[in-house]
Amino acid sequence: MIIMQYFTLFLVLFLIVGVESVRPQNNDPWDPFPTPSGRRQREDDRIIRELMAKQQSEREKKEYAQLVERATLAEKLTSEIEKSITNNGSVTSSDREKLAEVRRLILKIRDSLGGGDSDEEDSDNASSEPKNEIDAFHKIAENVESIVSEVKKSTRFSISVAAIESANAALRLFRFLRLKN
Repeated sequence: MIIMQYFTLFLVLFLIVGVESVRPQNNDPWDPFPTPSGRRQREDDRIIRELMAKQQSEREKKEYAQLVERATLAEKLTSEIEKSITNNGSVTSSDREKLAEVRRLILKIRDSLGGGDSDEEDSDNASSEPKNEIDAFHKIAENVESIVSEVKKSTRFSISVAAIESANAALRLFRFLRLKN
């Protein structure tokens, strides 16, 4: 008799658990309008994907605007350095500070373009090594002009190999100047 009661109780509990587990599950228990097809969930997922794509696009536009801004600032600083060198005939401490800023900007430009360190020395670079500091400054200015023109020609969807190569060449010249001092 007691065994029958326990068996009946066990059977009822088993049926309740079985029915509850087979019932369609709703992802959101607080959803006021549950739909069996999950259409609302798919709609929410679509909206979230659209918002994320819009944020990604805005972020890329902002990064490209910063890239162009850095390039034009580097160009402005190198032109100021060139004017100072032609007027004074030598390199002043303020020129060196500006040159350090140009180097920092070129590093950021190269990194945002996806370029890395280029430790490989080309055979062309051995012959085009500058003879003195002033010659190195002029070559850096040429490379910065090349970087600016390539960055302005490119879009935010493209990678300019020429700009990366010019940045690497300018950074090699910065290393030359550092070794010279």
